[in-house]
Amino acid sequence: MDKDKEHMHPELPEKLVFVGQGLLGFEHLTQFSIQPYAAETPFFWLRADAEPDTAFLVMEPGYFIEDYSFELGDETLQELGITAAEQVGVLVLLSIPDNPLEMTANLLGPLVFHREHQHCKQIVLQADTYPLKYLVFQEVADAGSHP
Repeated sequence: MDKDKEHMHPELPEKLVFVGQGLLGFEHLTQFSIQPYAAETPFFWLRADAEPDTAFLVMEPGYFIEDYSFELGDETLQELGITAAEQVGVLVLLSIPDNPLEMTANLLGPLVFHREHQHCKQIVLQADTYPLKYLVFQEVADAGSHP
């Protein structure tokens, strides 16, 4: 395995179990499997165990935004059993329009999880913190807008 890729995303768990409720709009689904989308890509399927046809494309935000960070409240840390920074994992939900180069990531509703215990929670950040739809391939879009 490529060392840069290994460093970019430490091993993701095979399963995530949401504490409290599931994803917004899918609160009844609390257990998900994580499966690679395709080899050599940073994308993963987050697939509901109870409804396998319900799946979301996700990725770790470090692949497209370097300074993505936020504070976790004590309640969230306690719910997830997080006691150290290296236990924290973050995934963001992706939306793919007809043109995949216009793919966006939801930076306002990240999925925070415990890398070892697989406990997960979707948190909602302040609206002025990050955009709801962040263009994943920003550099490509910027290059296309300049002659």
